[in-house]
Amino acid sequence: MRNLALLPLSLLLAACGYVGDPLPPSLHIPLAVADLRAEQKVDRLEVRFTLPELTTDNAGIRRFQDVELRAGSPGSERRIPVAQTAPGAVEVSVPVAEWGGTSVSFRVRSQGIRGRWSDWSAAVTVAVAQPVSAPLVKAEATTGGVKLSWEAAAGEQYLVFRTAAGEATVTQIGESTGASYLDATAVFDQTYTYRVRSAGSPLSQPVEITPRDTFAPPAPAGLSAVEATASVQLSWNPVESADLAAYQVYRAEGDGPFVRTGGRLTAPSYTDRDLRPGVRLRYRVTALDAAGNESEPSQTAVVPTP
Repeated sequence: MRNLALLPLSLLLAACGYVGDPLPPSLHIPLAVADLRAEQKVDRLEVRFTLPELTTDNAGIRRFQDVELRAGSPGSERRIPVAQTAPGAVEVSVPVAEWGGTSVSFRVRSQGIRGRWSDWSAAVTVAVAQPVSAPLVKAEATTGGVKLSWEAAAGEQYLVFRTAAGEATVTQIGESTGASYLDATAVFDQTYTYRVRSAGSPLSQPVEITPRDTFAPPAPAGLSAVEATASVQLSWNPVESADLAAYQVYRAEGDGPFVRTGGRLTAPSYTDRDLRPGVRLRYRVTALDAAGNESEPSQTAVVPTP
């Protein structure tokens, strides 16, 4: 121990690993944001930037005490909330309603954990177009599908979106340059939700519809009644309808009321053998679809008194 005390001070310092003067503590001033950008997306302003990972003296940053994003014109700025407090990419969406038809500037800065603020980023200015109102959409069931209608602006193209019951995603099903669109793929008794927008408008409010088949098939045409031996032969033109299910014959004796006869028929013909001498007969035919909707009656065919 006595010998160690006699060693030169320089040797003792070298033995302790001394390499130089200690560094001053970091001021924790974040670097300024260098990539602030903003653009209009229909009725929103999308603002993006990256919060730095380093301070001005190259110390690492784990979190920020605050992030201040300001928007507006000089002298009339307001603060836009930013939830993120860690380094990395930030995206903020702002409605354009407040600035439609004007220009708006954005700038951002961050505050380190010791309360010191970074420099402001370079300002970014966006000329904000006045957003187009979302279309007001109506939906109605038709024989050919669900018809959507709205007030259309001249020259606008509209995109149509649909979600069926049980689906989690919205699907674009078509487009229109007019004021309506027919969803011919819709089926009866299935619930659908539709939304429509133009290239420059936000999506419309959703409109929901469950189309029901309340549409009767066309009335049969070309009914003829021909006397035969102890019978009357009826025939008519086939009805062109995708969901045609049957035909129904109605008969009237003399001036009496029409009553059903013969049951439901699948072919466009019928033979009536229930005849009484001296009674004038009148006939009509209707068409029925799979949902039970019945058409208007055909023209009346008259058979003179047998």
